[in-house]
Amino acid sequence: MIALIDKLQTLVGDKKIEILCLIDNKYKSIGEKRDNLVQASTGKYIMFVDDDDDITHLNSVYSATHFNVDVITFKSERINADGSISTRTRNLKLSINTKSDENELESDFKTRLLHNCAWHNKFKKYHFPFVNDGEDVAWEKQFQNYLLTEYFVNEVIYKYNSNLEL
Repeated sequence: MIALIDKLQTLVGDKKIEILCLIDNKYKSIGEKRDNLVQASTGKYIMFVDDDDDITHLNSVYSATHFNVDVITFKSERINADGSISTRTRNLKLSINTKSDENELESDFKTRLLHNCAWHNKFKKYHFPFVNDGEDVAWEKQFQNYLLTEYFVNEVIYKYNSNLEL
């Protein structure tokens, strides 16, 4: 966890970005932990990074916040059990007004967005259910019909290593 916080602070540099972390005490559900962090946040956008995630190019996400969209999406990669890498090029499958740093957007397999984007803080009024599984899907479903604008960053920002032992 310390290494992740150090890396995030390095990526942030002199930009005004709030980093909140919660040490897992095993007494709260995943949903309750996420909800506590969202409610404590004061920034314009909320982005989740777990201790088994790797984040790169945070400056690109920060730059996209100036477009004042509902959600900022980006490419992500997953390192699979066999060592192969799966890339998600675009995760948001909505008919919304999409701004992008690239003219053409590619489609990929469907996946939930929780880790693959930065959410505008206006969605913090929706609460995570206090459960350990499916909390991300339940949270997102509450407001998915209210997402109107998106900015897509055509860079791999988020990496998930499914082989990482914590």
